[in-house]
Amino acid sequence: MKPNITEILINNIDAIVNMRDIETDKVIYINKKGIELFGNTNDKKCWEYLHNNISEQCSFCPKKYIIEYAKLDRPYIWEIYNNNLNKWYEHHSKVIDYESKKVILEISYDITDRKKDEKKILSFLNYQNIISHVAESFTNIKNFKDKVNDIINFIGNNLNAKRIIIREISKDERYASVSYQWKHRDMKSMLTALEEIDIHKDSFPLQELKDKGRIKSKDIKTDFHENYAEILSQFGIESVLIIPIKIDNILHGYISVQDSTKRDWTAAEIKLMKTIAVIFSNAYIRKLSQEKLVESEQNLRKANISKDKFFSIIAHDLKNPIFSVINLSDYLLKNLYKWEIPKIQQFVSYINKAANQNYELLENLLIWARTQSKSITIESTNFDIYKEIHANQQLLNNLLLNKQIKFSIEKENKKTIVFADKNMISTVIRNLLSNAIKFTDQRGEIKVLIKDYNSEKQQYKQITIQDTGVGIEEKNIPKLFKIDENYSTHGTEEETGSGLGLLICKEFIEANKGEIKVESKVNTGSKFIFTIPTEKN
Repeated sequence: MKPNITEILINNIDAIVNMRDIETDKVIYINKKGIELFGNTNDKKCWEYLHNNISEQCSFCPKKYIIEYAKLDRPYIWEIYNNNLNKWYEHHSKVIDYESKKVILEISYDITDRKKDEKKILSFLNYQNIISHVAESFTNIKNFKDKVNDIINFIGNNLNAKRIIIREISKDERYASVSYQWKHRDMKSMLTALEEIDIHKDSFPLQELKDKGRIKSKDIKTDFHENYAEILSQFGIESVLIIPIKIDNILHGYISVQDSTKRDWTAAEIKLMKTIAVIFSNAYIRKLSQEKLVESEQNLRKANISKDKFFSIIAHDLKNPIFSVINLSDYLLKNLYKWEIPKIQQFVSYINKAANQNYELLENLLIWARTQSKSITIESTNFDIYKEIHANQQLLNNLLLNKQIKFSIEKENKKTIVFADKNMISTVIRNLLSNAIKFTDQRGEIKVLIKDYNSEKQQYKQITIQDTGVGIEEKNIPKLFKIDENYSTHGTEEETGSGLGLLICKEFIEANKGEIKVESKVNTGSKFIFTIPTEKN
C-alpha cells in the first residue's frame, strides 16, 4: 500500500500537529513530532497529555476563543510557554469536521528562539531608553543631586530592582558612605547602621571590587563576605550587582543594584551598568572640576582680601607705632640733658611700650603671612597643654602684675597631654592670654580651665580662657575670625591690635583638627574656647 501523502507531510513538518475532541478534550491524534516529545496519547485529555499530567483544565484554555473564531472561518493564533518542555509555542487552532464530529486541529510551532530574540530586542530598546534618559538628565537637570536621584529612580524601575545605592569612598579609604539611594516602595526600611560601612572590616568586599572591577552574585551568601551578606539578608536582599565608579583609574565609589530574589545578572545588565558607571565617572569629574573652580575663585578672593589687609597693616598699624618710637626717642634725645631722671624714665617707658606693641604686631604679621603662603608645616607631638599654658603665663607675667590681674589654671583631669603642633598651640595660647589681659580692667580676673571633651570619633582636651573684661557685642562676635571684617578694638589702657591674632588662632587650631568659638557679654567678660586632640599612643 502506498503511504498516505498527507500523513507523510504531517509527520515530517517541523511542528506539533494534534487533534482533540471538542466535547471531551481527549487527544485523538498526534503527529510523529508530538509523539517524540510527549509519547503516545493513551486517550488522555489535552491538559493531561500536553501539560505534564495536570489534574484539571488549564486556566488559560483558549477553547472558547477557538470556537468564536471558527464562526469567522479563521484559525485562532495564540502563544504560550509550555512548562513541561520549557519552551515557547505559537499555536494555530481551528475547529474542523472529522469523522462526523467537531474537533480542534492545532499546529504548534516552537518559537523559543524567536522569543529570546524578541526579549533581546526589547531589552536593547529598554537599555537604550535608560542610556538616553541618563544622558538627558545629566544635560537638562541643573542640580547634581537631582540629576543622580532622577537617574537611579529611572534605572531601578526599568531593571525591576528593589534598591539602588551609590556609595562614595572616603579619602582615607575607611568608610563607604551612601550618597544616593533609591528604594522600591515595598522594600523593607534600611537601618542607619547599613548606610555607612567600615570598609576596613571583613564585612565589606572592597578587595574583590578592586581586584575584579565588578562583583556579580545571584546568591550573596556564597559570593560575598559572610558578615556583609548576613547584614543584607536581614533586609531581604538576596542578590546584588556592584559596579565600580573610577576617576583616573582610582576607585571613587560604586553603584550597587540589589534585588530581593536570587537572580542571575545578565551580561546585558552588567554592560548597561558599566556604561552608566562610566557616565557617572565623567559626571563626577565635571562636578569636581566645577567645585575646584569655585574653590579657586574663593581662594583668589581670599588672597585679594589678605593682600589688602596686609597693605592696610603695613600702611597704618605698623607704621604708626614705628613713628611713635621715632618721635618719642627724638624728643627724648633733644631733652636728655634738660630733664630730671623721673621724666626720662617716663619717656623710656613710653618708648618701651610702643616697641613691645610694635614687636607683637610684627610677630603676628610674619606668622600670618606664612600661613597665607602655606609655608608652615605641622609637626604634631604629644605634649602637656597645662605646662604650655603655665609657660606662656610666665612670659606675660609682667603685664598681669601691671594690671594686678588674678590668674588661675584649673584642670578637670590630672592627665593633660594633647597631640598637636606645640609651637602653633603655644602661639594660640599666647595670643588669647594677651587679648584677655588687654581687655581686662585693673584687678580683674583671668581663669583657664582644662577639661575632657569627647566626640563620636575623637577625644579632645577643651581649653577655656575666661576673663572679666569689657566683653564683645553679640553682633561683632562673627567678625572676630574674618579678615574681610577688619574688626579690632583698643584695650582697657588703649592697647592697640590689628585683629590678626584671632585669625592666626583659628587657622592654627583648625590645622590641628580642633575648633574654636567665643562666648561673650558686654561689661561681663569673654570666654575663648578651643579643642585639641588628646595624646596619640
